[in-house]
Amino acid sequence: CRALLHQAPAVGYDMLLTDAADSAQTLLRLARIMKSKLCEGLILVGELPDQDVVWDEYEKLGVPTVALLQGARDLPITKVAVDNAAGVKLGLDHLVGLGHTRIGYVAAEWMHGLHDRLEAFRTLSRQMGLVVRDDDIVSTGFSREGGAAALQQYLAARDRPSAVMIATDLMASGFLREALRRGVAVPSSLSVVGFDDITEAALTYPALTTVRQPFDDMAAAALACFARQKERRSVPRDVMLAPSLTIRETTAPPGPAIAGP
Repeated sequence: CRALLHQAPAVGYDMLLTDAADSAQTLLRLARIMKSKLCEGLILVGELPDQDVVWDEYEKLGVPTVALLQGARDLPITKVAVDNAAGVKLGLDHLVGLGHTRIGYVAAEWMHGLHDRLEAFRTLSRQMGLVVRDDDIVSTGFSREGGAAALQQYLAARDRPSAVMIATDLMASGFLREALRRGVAVPSSLSVVGFDDITEAALTYPALTTVRQPFDDMAAAALACFARQKERRSVPRDVMLAPSLTIRETTAPPGPAIAGP
């Protein structure tokens, strides 16, 4: 959102920011209100748990619309997204290059984009010959508290991976905070890789190694697609951008295992 708000005036748009409050029906109501107030179109950022139920009604609004951060699924509107599978591969390649052979994953599955990351992890880890046991994949809430709960679950097991990928930086920040509280040495006993590279990733302790979404480029692509729609020019249905890896302080070669329960 920050990137959109920063870039929009430079291409001749003013933006009104509003929150759908985790409800697709609220999203539809807000969209109707904005259309009645002569807004020229909409850019949807992020996913809602129940939003699939409103797409048919949403299309009937007939305003230029672009979606950001929606995962790999097909949508009836133009979508700008990061290549989640490529991002997971960047994280795995980094950890394998450090010598890790057993890598866990902390998932939050209700979002399509996060589900894409989990499925990419399952597929790529299998292709790379990594050891991933059933309890190495932990499903938790999309929150800092969910990340903390995942660390507790790993600590409750007697045999653990030497590295963990986490679906989002938000969850990773809670995971790292709980590791610090419990005396788990990161990265000497456990390496951690996040995903997104939000501002908070550089402020965790230790600073988080993470897969970076190119938010500025995604905002620029969304605005360009919006402008083309407004001018009734052809627009690609899907625009996929490449991630990169930001290496900070939470990854290192495998060290001594975490002490058992």
